Amino acid sequence: MITILRYEIPKAINDIELPVGYKVLNVGIATDTLGFEKISIWCQVEVNEDYTAFATEKARFLVFGTGANMDDIVHFNPKYIGTVQKSDAYAFHVYQVDNY
Repeated sequence: MITILRYEIPKAINDIELPVGYKVLNVGIATDTLGFEKISIWCQVEVNEDYTAFATEKARFLVFGTGANMDDIVHFNPKYIGTVQKSDAYAFHVYQVDNY
């Protein structure tokens, strides 16, 4: 079945196993049941009826705060995904990289 699932990207460097053929749709903030804000991506994926993937592939997402030095990622074919702002006014910028 084709559906949309959310994946947290809590660190500066995030390696995530995603269903093969995934499509990143958006980046944003999701609030958990304890009120903590989580940077997340939403992906369109194809999974079994029990939400397990037929096969997976690894994807790497990088999270940078505003003003961070990003010189080292230029060789990794960075693809801008989006920017999120937390309620404390800090903004974070998410990139997907290849060839890491």
